[in-house]
Amino acid sequence: MLFHFRFKNFRSLHDQGEISFCVGRKPAQTYYDVDLDGQRLNKVIAVIGPNGAGKTHVLGALTSLSRFIVSSFSSPTDSLAFSVLLHSLSHQDEETELETEFMIAGLKYRYHVIIRNCAVAKESLYVQESRSYRYVFVREGAEETCSYKQKGFGGPEFGISQARKVGGTVSILSAAERYGVKLAQAIVSYFRRYTQNLSATARTRFDHIKKAGKFFHDNKSLFPLMVQIMKDCDLGLDHNDLHPHLLPQILALFRDADTNHHHAQLIFTCHTPEVLNLLGKHQVYLVEKQNHESETWRLDGIG
Repeated sequence: MLFHFRFKNFRSLHDQGEISFCVGRKPAQTYYDVDLDGQRLNKVIAVIGPNGAGKTHVLGALTSLSRFIVSSFSSPTDSLAFSVLLHSLSHQDEETELETEFMIAGLKYRYHVIIRNCAVAKESLYVQESRSYRYVFVREGAEETCSYKQKGFGGPEFGISQARKVGGTVSILSAAERYGVKLAQAIVSYFRRYTQNLSATARTRFDHIKKAGKFFHDNKSLFPLMVQIMKDCDLGLDHNDLHPHLLPQILALFRDADTNHHHAQLIFTCHTPEVLNLLGKHQVYLVEKQNHESETWRLDGIG
């Protein structure tokens, strides 16, 4: 599961910001909560703001980071450095930072990358042991100027010499996955399961008809439920964005244990304030843009 992702100097998001699925102690228990070793996580986060506020850039930070991890080794257009080129021209001389914390197989990891001059300046992966974190690998620079160390990561498949050869637009995780490093394969597989309607440049058409067809062919018992959901969501409207009348149906799929056995998480953007009637303050982020720069706030932190 995803705990949080952070961003700094990414597109219109100049100052450091964070989207956190961690609930904290104050909010009352809801059906959107998941308990992981005593820590409460949300299953749903909404990002609200007017057109042009930078909502898509918030989600784009996570999309760009996940694609960098998954496919930067084989696809230059999924390079994080390529995506960073799109941020505000007034801050291209500054570093861009992205970070995420997530859990795989009961272990919590923290992945952090810094981009400078359209190349990786630093990339690191840490794992939580007891209350502290220890490094799995730390990379500074790339190729000829690369400094690299690892602990229990690469083994004979991916040693220090191979890591130092990884290009400045490629993730160590993406490269190590191709060399057969098991931890890298597990992390890449985790991020590969992320589904989004964003590309490196903009929002794209969300089209998974073939995948959906195969899924329901292989899971015929779920097809009647899907038919009913489609009937309930058919508003008879030609609407390109998320219509507020669809929100209760979609959120219920993630909220209810009967339809969300594996605690899938959802983060979405919308304009409608009606979402405030469906979610708690700790599940809502506001985005506002001033002087071409966007800022984010979690609603329960506004006081």
